[in-house]
Amino acid sequence: MFLVQHMIETKDKEIAKLMQHKNMRQMGLRCSEQLLQNDTQSFIDFFTKIKKKARVAADELDTLKVKRTTEVNWLRQLSEKCSTKQTQINKMLEKLIEYNQIKIFTEKIDPNLEN
Repeated sequence: MFLVQHMIETKDKEIAKLMQHKNMRQMGLRCSEQLLQNDTQSFIDFFTKIKKKARVAADELDTLKVKRTTEVNWLRQLSEKCSTKQTQINKMLEKLIEYNQIKIFTEKIDPNLEN
């Protein structure tokens, strides 16, 4: 009877030890699960921030592209105006040279002519 009692106590101790081990494993798993959930939430928050920053940067890029296009068009128009004015100036200079040649010719013909 003593041996049976001793075996039962040994088995009870072993069962208690296994239960304690099981409880510690479950607690470890719960902690690991909580850490995983925290890490997952941190990653989701980080990813959301990155997406928001990327959206803001894309919007800013679009705004800058529109501004650049507007300024390029303005410069192109200004360049066309300058080119037109330069052409007009060149035509007027050619006429002026022609008129001066006529003036010189008329002065040679009749030096007494007034300007």
